[in-house]
Amino acid sequence: MGANQVLWKRFFSLLTAALVVSLCGPAARANTATHSDWAWHNVERIIVIPDIHGAHPAFVELLKSTGIITDGLTWAGGTAHLVSLGDILDRGPQSRDAMDLLMRLQREARAAGGRVHVVAGNHELMNLTGDLRYVAREEFAAFAADETGAMRDSAYREFLADSEETFVSDEASRQRFDERYPRGYFAHRQAFSTDGTYGAWLLSLPAVITVNDVAFAHGGLPPMMTTMSLDQVNHMYRHTVKRYLELWQELVSVGALPDDQSQDAGALAKSVMQNAQLSGCVQERMEACEQLQEQSDSELAALHPDTFAKLEEFIELSDAAVLNDDGPLWYRRAVLCRPVLERPVLDAALANLGARKAVVGHTTSPDKRVHSMHDGQLITLDTGMLVSYYSGRPAALVLQGDSEIVHYLSPSEQVSPERSRYPHAYGLSRGALEQLLSSGTIETVHKANGVAASQVQISHNGVTVQAQHFAQARGGAQELAAYALDRLLGFELVPVTVAREVDDRNGALQLRYTDAISEAQRSQQGIGISGWCPMEQQLQLMYAFDLLIANTGRSVDNVNFRQRTWELFQTSHRRAFTNGRKLPRGLRAEAITLTPGMRNALLDLNEDNLQEALGQWLNRKAIRALLSRRNAMLKLFAE
Repeated sequence: MGANQVLWKRFFSLLTAALVVSLCGPAARANTATHSDWAWHNVERIIVIPDIHGAHPAFVELLKSTGIITDGLTWAGGTAHLVSLGDILDRGPQSRDAMDLLMRLQREARAAGGRVHVVAGNHELMNLTGDLRYVAREEFAAFAADETGAMRDSAYREFLADSEETFVSDEASRQRFDERYPRGYFAHRQAFSTDGTYGAWLLSLPAVITVNDVAFAHGGLPPMMTTMSLDQVNHMYRHTVKRYLELWQELVSVGALPDDQSQDAGALAKSVMQNAQLSGCVQERMEACEQLQEQSDSELAALHPDTFAKLEEFIELSDAAVLNDDGPLWYRRAVLCRPVLERPVLDAALANLGARKAVVGHTTSPDKRVHSMHDGQLITLDTGMLVSYYSGRPAALVLQGDSEIVHYLSPSEQVSPERSRYPHAYGLSRGALEQLLSSGTIETVHKANGVAASQVQISHNGVTVQAQHFAQARGGAQELAAYALDRLLGFELVPVTVAREVDDRNGALQLRYTDAISEAQRSQQGIGISGWCPMEQQLQLMYAFDLLIANTGRSVDNVNFRQRTWELFQTSHRRAFTNGRKLPRGLRAEAITLTPGMRNALLDLNEDNLQEALGQWLNRKAIRALLSRRNAMLKLFAE
């Protein structure tokens, strides 16, 4: 057992020993949420604060600028409601001050007829479950005064007794101990235990609330919110965290799991289970486990058959959607992924909650502005309040009636949210990129040598971008038609493309991404795919698009990704838009499942809008053939 194991066995017990008391005792009953605590109506004014991340001074200034607190930091909001979108913790130095202020304002606001709501963020969850990767040393230092010398000396003796390292001097061992456990570390963990001041408070937080007809969540509204009520999701979140902590402590206490919180407990549990399965301890439950218990040097010696059931449950909880990427604390797809896929999910979730829009944090906007997306149904508020880390700009949102005003600091500004998605590339929107490609100054051209496109560098207003030019005779018309159709469908597969003459040749000038990599290159280099937008869904879009345009020229060389986000995009449509009315074979129709957004986009196509969008590049026969293939697709997938 390592030094971390000894120390955490002692201090992790503080995290769970009083769990039943803290959640079920008299004090907890006073905080037990009912539906009315998660859904509020007839609120005149709502002030929303995104991710604080220990930026307490900026947090205070935002509260002052919106009139919620006085210069003396007391409640001045009257009957207004203040909503914190979570991620109060980590990265910044003054998380404790921010929590103290919020907890006090909750009491003061209630007394004045207002409310302070705090929804749980993923960093609150991480601190509860022992993931301390992002805790700043200053955050530990804020608890140093609460950490007694006796507490630290005792921990140091245990560290020495269990350490596998050999130290040349007491000074060297003290230095290693202090590096691993900064001043305030143990008091910090005690405060975040379930009966600690902050741990108990964090365990009381909901995952999603609504005020008036607006939903508030830290990350977003995932598919689970299309069917689950506020009661269900908040009870599930609380119960899952509670049971996770209970099981973790039990598994640590019997030696089934180490209590080193620098490791992923769920992954460790899976490893233990796999080893047990290999040993036969699961298959031959009682007999095999009893044999293992007789082997005192075995890693599984302390395990009992009942432990396996707890391991299985713990693994299941560690993978629970409500605590992971598909839960409201982590979900980012509505912000980062294609609206054709995400808009139906958002629509269904809002309808289920009886809300008209959602406000979220979690995903820092690249331009450090607040954005209103999906026709105003989603407001993304995280602009990087912790300026030292994000180089952002503190901002708060004020909702009053139909008014939506963003209060920015540094410099002070009060404006409506940006009515757009995040910048598409090079810090510019799609519209701005179209304008740059159409009228920017062409700096350099590297002519094609036996390939389809020339490489072009073009600039405008201090922004320089890379592009490629497809001459008309080398598929320029098809590239322009592909982009026009892609925009009409909203699939967002084809890079920004405009008609432009380069070196006296008409054709299509298409944006190139600086972080682009083809599937051929990715495979050759053995690079894995990650990102927030599921690759299977993106491939579905590509397969459907190619089937619709009868593109038989798709290959691993023209399937591309943006490595920063792993957003799939495609080029080279020279062999598309044939006059064939039937679906071409070999284009993976069997791999396609039409989502509601994809189906609606296809249904919206008609000869008039196709002629308007594509008529400059395709003749009427090709357009009618495309519609025939669309009809065949809808029939095929309906069957």
